[in-house]
Amino acid sequence: MKIILQRISATDYLWYCAYSFFVIYYILSKTFFYQYFMNILDYKIVLVFCMSILLTRELFLNKLTRRLMLVFLFCGILMIIVMHSSSGGGANSVACIVLFAFAARNIPFKQIAKHTIFISEVLLAFVILCAFSDIIPNYVRETNGRTRYYLGFLYALYPSAIMFNITALSVYSKKEKLKISNFVFLILVNYFIFQYTDSRLSFYTSILLLVFAAILRFKPKCIEERKVMCNIASFSFPICMTVSVALTIAYGTGTSWIEGLNILLGKRLSLGLNSLITNGVTLFGQNLSWIGAGLNAYGERSNEQYTWVDSMYIQVLQHFGIVFCLVLMVILTLAMRKCIKYSDYWMLVILSIFALHGIIDDLIIYVQFNTFWIAIGGVTLKSISDFRKNKLRREQLMAYYDTVEKEIE
Repeated sequence: MKIILQRISATDYLWYCAYSFFVIYYILSKTFFYQYFMNILDYKIVLVFCMSILLTRELFLNKLTRRLMLVFLFCGILMIIVMHSSSGGGANSVACIVLFAFAARNIPFKQIAKHTIFISEVLLAFVILCAFSDIIPNYVRETNGRTRYYLGFLYALYPSAIMFNITALSVYSKKEKLKISNFVFLILVNYFIFQYTDSRLSFYTSILLLVFAAILRFKPKCIEERKVMCNIASFSFPICMTVSVALTIAYGTGTSWIEGLNILLGKRLSLGLNSLITNGVTLFGQNLSWIGAGLNAYGERSNEQYTWVDSMYIQVLQHFGIVFCLVLMVILTLAMRKCIKYSDYWMLVILSIFALHGIIDDLIIYVQFNTFWIAIGGVTLKSISDFRKNKLRREQLMAYYDTVEKEIE
């Protein structure tokens, strides 16, 4: 796929510097290369470095109005809630998403998307080539008749999750300019990774996304004219969260159909219910560590009992708490409602598929696997700006009518 690097304004270089460093670090930290720099470059240094650059940019390059200060304060509260219940680079990186989204409010998301595609494609290709060249290990795991190659990563889901993000970004950045060759390329690369990693969810959702992209590209009215469907889609995240939590709790009933569904989903419902019973749910979250099937930096698996919760919704609810979860659902729904208002059906479809994806995959919490968190922040901040502008416009109209009435009298 042809990548065209966009010209970046001088005022945005600091943001791209922090963002690029952040994404490169966190993608490489999920590979066998991590063992070579983990003791040199700690995640705390990365987070402090990125946050310092972003804060410097805000303080020196932007005029801080009262409205902006209130939004900044709100973002700060969200970051504190996340960091309060987090330990380790992965969970704490979620807090940085809030700051990245806030700082990118005036940067076109298409530009960010193309920049991310370039970084992600280069890193993904580099790591896979190194794995096939025996520069780093290409770990192979066989379970229940499934052979999964990790392709140089510390878990088989990582390369497919990166590719799913690339697919979504490619679709959004091109939109109506998508060609048949683009569809073919994305399908082939997704299939290649699927053949080695056997990561079914990312592959199937990528294909589903490309099907909807083809509809929007060649028959857009099939989606744009279905207002009821679009309105329902705008509530995808709270709907999917309700389904995820309800099915997990329903597993406790022990009925035959829920047992069958649990087996079909790889025992994800039973693991989720065990976590809810063991750890519970709090208002402001708690520091939890689940044991998964991933490797450490040296290619070693944990010998402890597997307890990983795959549902993004269960993880967010338990890890970051009820308050953060409710705020997140409101922000996501508001952003998707604005997609309808601005007739951005491409974003609406992509976010709806991410919402569905999150039922059985937690990786989309992280910005290196889901760049659309930045777009969501931008749309939300635009909504706040629109609300203020509409309020000011109403006040001006009221003042005008009062003046006219006085002149008539």
